[in-house]
Amino acid sequence: MKKKTTKQQENKKKTPEAKAPVKQGSEKTETKKANSVQTDAKSTKTEEIAKSELKMPDRKCSDKKCPFHGNLKIHGRVFVGEVISDKMHRTVSVQWKRKKIFRKYDRSAVFTSTIKAHNPDCINAKEGDIVKIAETRPLSKTKNFVVLEVMEK
Repeated sequence: MKKKTTKQQENKKKTPEAKAPVKQGSEKTETKKANSVQTDAKSTKTEEIAKSELKMPDRKCSDKKCPFHGNLKIHGRVFVGEVISDKMHRTVSVQWKRKKIFRKYDRSAVFTSTIKAHNPDCINAKEGDIVKIAETRPLSKTKNFVVLEVMEK
């Protein structure tokens, strides 16, 4: 008389043959480590390029969120726009226009982007100024950018 075997028991018998030996220190972990090193290098390169093109502000400040006198690192996107509001404490709203062309309809449309950016005391951008802003870590719920320089007043 044969014993009845369950599906689980059958799977246990088949699995050791089907599985290949697992190597320690697999290639996937090595590539992840290499990618993380590359991203760190990219962020520092972007920061160096952005800061090298800029001139240091004349005034000093004690703001921790200042990219020049504090410990704030910049990375990612850099935009140029006009300050439309400076009523908030150490925050400005920066706006710029983008033109998009719809070739199918032979038309173009103008879109505006508005972003809130941190305004350090040493820069102190006012309404109507043309400023350069750069992306950084989240500084608050709505602020992910910081003002780097006032280009025109």
